[in-house]
Formats: sequence, C-alpha cells, structure tokens
Amino acid sequence: MSKICPLCDTKHPDHAIRCTICNEEFVNDSDAVKFMMRFSGLSSFVRQYGLALLFFGLVIGIGFYVVRHNNLYYSSMSAETTATIVSTKKTYTYGKSTSGMPSNKYPKTDVEYVFTINNQEIRKKVQRDGHVTEAYPVGKKIAVCYDPNNPSGGHSEFKRVLGKCG
Repeated sequence: MSKICPLCDTKHPDHAIRCTICNEEFVNDSDAVKFMMRFSGLSSFVRQYGLALLFFGLVIGIGFYVVRHNNLYYSSMSAETTATIVSTKKTYTYGKSTSGMPSNKYPKTDVEYVFTINNQEIRKKVQRDGHVTEAYPVGKKIAVCYDPNNPSGGHSEFKRVLGKCG
C-alpha cells in the first residue's frame, strides 16, 4: 500500500512522512479512516431507511399537532352548567365510494340540547356515533362544558365525554 500526495498525486511508500516533490506532510490516516468508517455505516443506514425515517417523523409530528390542537380546543371549555336534552334523532352518514357501488352506512344520533347562561338560552347540537337515543332521552339533565368567553358562539360538549371541564 502506498500513500498518494493530495497536492501533486505522486505515490510514496507507506512509511513516508512528507512528499518528496512538494514537501506536503502526510496526515496520520488511521484516525480519519476510523472516523469515516464509523459514520459511513450511518450514512448507508440513512440512505436505506431515509424515506421511512422521514415518514415516521411526519407521523409523529402530525400526532403532536393533533393532540395539541385538541388540548387547545377543549381547554377553552372551562365553565360547567346543566343542559336539558330537547330532541334526539337517529340518522346515518354515508362513507365515500369511488367505485360507484353503494357506500357504507354509519348510524349516528343527533342530540339537541339547551342551556341558559346570563338569562340567554343557548341551543347546541352534537352528533354521536351509533344509535344511542336511549342514552340521551328528551328531558334528561346533563352536565355541559362550555367556553365562558363565548357561550353562544363557542364550543360546548357533554362533560361525561370530556371527563372534566377545561
């Protein structure tokens, strides 16, 4: 094995310390080779699995965004009051079909409830999965969390769904 001068491309014996033509000093290659070998495995790993790593990173990032968004959404509903259920209705939503075949039908229950804040009656409607009208009979009193800064235009949700308000 021989050393090649990086400046003048001349070959020298392995034991040479300096180039005989341009007097360039040779660097101890063992440290550089060890360093490159350590990271060459990493670069091949990134080349091989880079797309999967990118995809995994995006999934994790989107997951954090969704959790953060939901926390902000529900944290605004910090006040609690009692609402009365005024109507329930069984409905269906339909899945999207791209093949022209009939799409799947999913049972839902529309629940309309009313509550009063500052002598103002506020009506809200939510949709629950399944036909669960027996869980929400008309006239039933139920705890509701709502946004105290915007009770009529803001969001509200049944407390038993959230667990706690805010």
